[in-house]
Amino acid sequence: MPTYWGLTVPEWLTIAAILLGPFLAVATQLWFQTQKAKRDPKVWVFNTLMGLRPQILHVDFVKAFNMIDVVFYDNDDIRKGRKEFMNVVTAAQGRQLSPQEAEKGNDILAEMLAKMGKELGFEFDHTQIKNTGYLPQGFINAQTQLGQILEHGAAWLEGKQKVAMEISPAAPAAATIGTPVTPRR
Repeated sequence: MPTYWGLTVPEWLTIAAILLGPFLAVATQLWFQTQKAKRDPKVWVFNTLMGLRPQILHVDFVKAFNMIDVVFYDNDDIRKGRKEFMNVVTAAQGRQLSPQEAEKGNDILAEMLAKMGKELGFEFDHTQIKNTGYLPQGFINAQTQLGQILEHGAAWLEGKQKVAMEISPAAPAAATIGTPVTPRR
């Protein structure tokens, strides 16, 4: 077997592995951490938007939606979808969306979420995303009631609405049950 400077090829390979192994391990670990650091915010935005797609007024939906341009800065299709969605919802500034505008917004949102999912390795159909959001009627009722309470409360605080109150005499105090307590001497 040939030798170079007194060492055989397998011996040289062993020395190279001993010297280069730790550097390659650290470089590989740093590469994985960099990839994870880029992916994690994308996953958070995607999961948040998917989970709250029936509730676009939810504060976490708005936060995640506002992060799209930052975390998907390298994907023009997703950023274009965000801009199209913004155009639909801001066109209705100060009023509720018409059924046609709401439908268009839902289509744009579903398409954008499908593109996000594809970038992250998930295969979702645009129609599947659009038609599978779950929002129980109880949530809708509670949100409507809370809105009414806030609206009436604000009107009352501004003096635009009066609140009827009835004052009734206090009920007689209930008799104490048990042995009477005698004071200590």
